[in-house]
Amino acid sequence: MSLNWEKVTYVAAAKEISGSIMKIYAEAAQELNPTSFGTYVEGGTDVIHQTVSNAITIPVGDYLEGPIVRTKTTGISVVYHNGVLIVK
Repeated sequence: MSLNWEKVTYVAAAKEISGSIMKIYAEAAQELNPTSFGTYVEGGTDVIHQTVSNAITIPVGDYLEGPIVRTKTTGISVVYHNGVLIVK
């Protein structure tokens, strides 16, 4: 089985995250809002394919698959990503 991500970061609740995010695991049910799907380009212009301004609910113990460029979490998350993950 090959992985489509190279790093895993544990992120506290209510944080804005951006980077080359492959998937997000919800330790507790949470919402992501807003969420931009596409390709993250470090030091360049991201390629955004779709932005969802409505909340996306991830049930407890479930994943949201990317690629995700940026989002804001409401709960504690485990983020699978490539390269740098920016957390604000």
